[in-house]
Amino acid sequence: MAKYELLYIIPGKYTEEELPAIITSVKEVLNKNQVTLIKEQDLGKKKLAYNIGEASYGYYLLNIFSAEGGVIIQIDKALTLMPEILRHQIVLYVDPAKTTGKAPRVVKSIDEKPELAPLPTPKPKTEEISLVDSIKEKSKEATEEAERKEKAKPKIDLDKLDEQLDELLKDDLNI
Repeated sequence: MAKYELLYIIPGKYTEEELPAIITSVKEVLNKNQVTLIKEQDLGKKKLAYNIGEASYGYYLLNIFSAEGGVIIQIDKALTLMPEILRHQIVLYVDPAKTTGKAPRVVKSIDEKPELAPLPTPKPKTEEISLVDSIKEKSKEATEEAERKEKAKPKIDLDKLDEQLDELLKDDLNI
């Protein structure tokens, strides 16, 4: 069983008298998922770095427990659904007595050289120019084709069209 650290924040809107009931409900969630509680610590009421909703203060509480890895997801879901908890986070517990106080470093050998991917070979300029030229040529051909179609359309005389419309309308009115 691995050890985990649960840090959760209860909004500052709750009073000191209401805290024990909320803390008990969190303990019930932990006990329901068969965890062994190792340590509980009340870190006190602190100002939040930024407002979360309407909350600007919160009670920070820390629990250290051991559990099977599969139950962490269930605990996380249960805590997410609790409206009394503003935020929570579960992480693997690292015992401060066993650490040196320094973060581990990954040191590579100086002799190692990273493998570089080969650079793409540049295309010759002539291909680029011919591609641009072919696009211009196709555009010019399309423009000429549109002009030819426009010229092929029969011309309509507007005066003649008006006379034909007048005749049609006169025939309809006489009936």
